[in-house]
Amino acid sequence: MKITFLFLNLFIGIMLFLQCKENDNSRNSLLVRDEVRILSNEEYGDLSNSILDLKNRLGCEIAILIVDSTGPKTIEEYSFDYFEKWKFGRKYYNDGLLIIVAINDRKVRIEVGYGLEKIIRDEVAAIIIKEKMIPDFRKGNYFDAIKQGLDSIKSLIIQNQNLIGDQEGINSRWDKIKDKIKK
Repeated sequence: MKITFLFLNLFIGIMLFLQCKENDNSRNSLLVRDEVRILSNEEYGDLSNSILDLKNRLGCEIAILIVDSTGPKTIEEYSFDYFEKWKFGRKYYNDGLLIIVAINDRKVRIEVGYGLEKIIRDEVAAIIIKEKMIPDFRKGNYFDAIKQGLDSIKSLIIQNQNLIGDQEGINSRWDKIKDKIKK
């Protein structure tokens, strides 16, 4: 009876572990989403590896979304909705970032979570788009444009990692922890 119980617990533990692994892998597949299929497998892998490198080093989560069009929505609305739906970044740090490219709309946007706004402000995002991405987009070099933008963002985050985090979110978390300790 004890052996059966032990094997049952072991089996349940393994199944839970595999389910967590599967969820993590499917979440990672969202980090580069090419709905237009303009990226080769090699380019897709290069961008994914670059994003996962930053995620593993600092915890920040960058996502890239390539769509044909945002439809009736503006790129700002579309990126905000997508960002909110998938909640990129760590919960209390809000350190997610989305690079969205709408091919036929000829639009690109960098949506930044609160925890990275001290590093990638709107002005900085606009400069990255204008100086690093647009020149390659105009030549039809979509991968190079996205890679240039991603590399610039990663470099800024790594150089300024002490600024990562939504201070309000972190303070709120610590307040809740202190309240639990006091009880």
